[in-house]
Amino acid sequence: MKYLKTWMGVTSGSHLGRSDGYPERKSIIIETLDELVRTYDKKADYYKLEPVDVGSAVDAIKDLS
Repeated sequence: MKYLKTWMGVTSGSHLGRSDGYPERKSIIIETLDELVRTYDKKADYYKLEPVDVGSAVDAIKDLS
């Protein structure tokens, strides 16, 4: 099962000589239970990812173009 982990981090690198970065929403897909346990963070949000059949939406878009 896959999970999407999102959290607030900071940008990497520097801006005008500063190295503190700016806040940004970061995310990663977690694919194994071991990875979920290893990277668990109380401050992060976790979402369960489920497969979705988008075939009908793709067909409708193709019909419009």
